[in-house]
Amino acid sequence: DPQVSRLTHIERFIRQVAPDINAHAHTELGLPSYGITLGDVISMGSTDLSKEVLPAMRDAMHIDKVGIPVFQVMGNHDNCYMTAKNPVYGRDLREINLNIQRMFETTFGPINYSFNRGDIHIVGMRNIVYKYNDKSGKYDEGFLKHQYEWLKQDLALVPKDKMVILCVHAPIFRNTGNYVEQVEDLLSEFNEAHIVSGHTHYSRNFEYSVEEADGPHTKLYDHNVGALCGVWWRGNIACDGAPTGYNVFVCDGNKFVESYFMGVNEGMNTKDKQMRLHRGNAITGRERKSTDTYDKTGYFAFTFGEDYLVANIYNADSKWVVKVYEDGVHTGNMEKVAINLPSNACIGSYTYEDPRRAADGIELSVDWYTAAFYYNYYEGRSAWSECYHLYKYQLKNKDAKIKVEAIDRYGNIFTETEITEGTDYSLVAR
Repeated sequence: DPQVSRLTHIERFIRQVAPDINAHAHTELGLPSYGITLGDVISMGSTDLSKEVLPAMRDAMHIDKVGIPVFQVMGNHDNCYMTAKNPVYGRDLREINLNIQRMFETTFGPINYSFNRGDIHIVGMRNIVYKYNDKSGKYDEGFLKHQYEWLKQDLALVPKDKMVILCVHAPIFRNTGNYVEQVEDLLSEFNEAHIVSGHTHYSRNFEYSVEEADGPHTKLYDHNVGALCGVWWRGNIACDGAPTGYNVFVCDGNKFVESYFMGVNEGMNTKDKQMRLHRGNAITGRERKSTDTYDKTGYFAFTFGEDYLVANIYNADSKWVVKVYEDGVHTGNMEKVAINLPSNACIGSYTYEDPRRAADGIELSVDWYTAAFYYNYYEGRSAWSECYHLYKYQLKNKDAKIKVEAIDRYGNIFTETEITEGTDYSLVAR
């Protein structure tokens, strides 16, 4: 989700993002590399961006700047400009959707395509189904029948020992209907298949369990990747607390051998930075300044207590092991915070004397550091943080020198010793 809405966003992409991707692909990896955006290349809204911003973003992602070939997936904000006064012609749902995608196809090429790289079959598809010809915000997440039939024929030609990667905009694991389940069935026929998606602006790794003769196996994964734009190019942090950035998947044969997050802002644009630590009762936010042009400032708080340690581990999945060392001694492993979100993701203002905490001691899977940042730095914007990779640990000695080792499913060890103060936004407020 680059999701640019103006040329200044594209300038930032060219200045900040393109050089980082170029350097990482050629200096760090040194492997043949390919980029795929996961939809919402632009942010079409009440202004027609298709004629200026869409081609400009195509040029910004040219191999001369990014350093690698970049393929595209169409998202819900990439539709042609349509309003009640500017409807899209179409006699039925299929024709309406066909005409909605024409400007995107003119700029980038087909929205349903596939190609092979070694032992991997990569598919790109649109999984946004527009329901009306004059309301760009009204859509279902899924596929049209002709898309499913195309995919069925495409995958029929692929040997079952190949790995299949399906790239779409909206995550599939949270949807049923609109041929989603049929697509999942097609992918489950392969020894290993991965879905890579965007749309949500947070990171979440979802695993499907498939029942076989010797028990359940995971053969299908949905990697929901956080947004490159974060929260629409405000600051350098996404709604789940991860820095603005992208995911890297390293393949060997028909397997992933690495998967990690890469930030693009200075201080976070290294593979080593995979987590951020906080005290379990950290107060986040900032005091109102005389130069502030808005009235709202708020303080928020983690809810685990002063003897707890909290870790936001950006790309974590079920196989990660997170070890805590106190004064050099391994005293235990962190546990994942249960997924429990506020009923309303938009959180109101609270003062320092009465910081926002979970009611009745309920632990919420919210990164309060991020919630406070967007509320306090962006003119009282409703705090929004949805985090599926938050961990907690009760320290034996809250005054001990702390080290956290996070070990991913591939055996890579990421280490962090710095505990970020709740009011330190030096890396993200730029």
